[in-house]
Amino acid sequence: MTLTTASGITIVQEKVSGSTAVNATYKTATTLRVYKGHALKFSGKTITKIEFTHTSDYKGNTVTASTGKYTSGDTSSVWEGESDNITITNTATGSNVQLRPTKIVVTYKN
Repeated sequence: MTLTTASGITIVQEKVSGSTAVNATYKTATTLRVYKGHALKFSGKTITKIEFTHTSDYKGNTVTASTGKYTSGDTSSVWEGESDNITITNTATGSNVQLRPTKIVVTYKN
């Protein structure tokens, strides 16, 4: 799945290791599933913050970021730093452990 926003931010969801799950599936029409071994890649501008709102039963506590600082919470998680290429990877080791964002807000420099 690839999405390019009107502001020029590109978000790509892809498999990065061993998962047999499909790339993009949805719990509901408003919740993206990021399975273990999958990643969200952000590029296109100098990004300074990415805010994830997610369902509390699938919070982003098994996530790593390629750069910057990722902080997990019960219903929201935040990446902060400064980069034009960020990869957020679900590094879970258990079964049925997904990041399920319902909203993603990207802050960037013009």
